Amino acid sequence: MPWNFTNGQADPMTLTLAGGGAPVVVAGNATAAIATAIASISFHGLQPYNLVGIWPFPDGQAVTGTYGGGQNIDVRNLTTAVTAIFQYQ
Repeated sequence: MPWNFTNGQADPMTLTLAGGGAPVVVAGNATAAIATAIASISFHGLQPYNLVGIWPFPDGQAVTGTYGGGQNIDVRNLTTAVTAIFQYQ
């Protein structure tokens, strides 16, 4: 079951999904359905921000990715307040 990923930034994010497959480009402030967990996120042409820990979201949840500055992109379920951290290497 897919997740609905919303890019909470004005600039696009490129998602590399776990298990391979083609990267998914999500335009700024747009939403895309993704079928597997996200392994890494590229933003502003930088090296990928890699998932730290596990993908904590049950199937079918809506999540939002934001960059708040510093070393991390947060992917958060705004309803449950659960967050996955993607850290810049």
